[in-house]
Parts: sequence; C-alpha cells; structure tokens
Amino acid sequence: CKVGQAGLKEDQARVYREVYGPNSITPPEKENKWIKLFRMTFCGIFNLLLWACVVAMVALLFAFDDSGNEVNAEAGSNSSAPGYNSTKRDLEEAGSKDMVTPILLSVIIVATAMLQWY
Repeated sequence: CKVGQAGLKEDQARVYREVYGPNSITPPEKENKWIKLFRMTFCGIFNLLLWACVVAMVALLFAFDDSGNEVNAEAGSNSSAPGYNSTKRDLEEAGSKDMVTPILLSVIIVATAMLQWY
C-alpha cells in the first residue's frame, strides 16, 4: 500500500452496493420477553424435574387421602415411643394434607425463573 491507491474505486463500490446491499450488520431478532419467562420457568431439565416433583406431591396428597378413615387413638398409643401419649388429635394432624411443600417449591421455581429473566 505504500505505492499507489488502496481500496475500491467509486464505481466498484456503487456496483457492489447495488448487488449485495449496504455494508451493515442486521441485529438478530429479540425473543419476546413473556416467551423467555415461560422458557425460564418451564423448560430445562432441572425445572422439568422440579415441576414433576410438585405434580407428584400434589397427586400423592390426593391419592392417599385418608380423611374417610377413623383414627384409633388406642392403636396409635401402643405403637408410639414410651412416655408419649398419642391422642386422636395428634394422629389426625400427622395425617393431614401438607400443601405447604408443593406451594413453596412452586414459588421457588417461579422466583428463580424471574430472577434469571430479569
């Protein structure tokens, strides 16, 4: 380049621009923010496993619903540890539905997705 001109001539540049278009890079299309949040929440192997756990916990809560069964306080007190007197109320509380765990796990999954999305 020390001797002579460098680069394209005006006529060459005009022909190239007409044939190939302007010399610019087009930015990639951005993904919709709501679709991105949906993907962060429900896609990915780890999130799928966590949602499967939530579904399994809720299904087990309803599948093993023993609200129709009567609790026998005498049978409970014979099988418990010595010095502990089980009452009918204690046994009913132990068998009650635990909806806190699936709700808490769902909140954690959604909160994690929102933090990644933000």
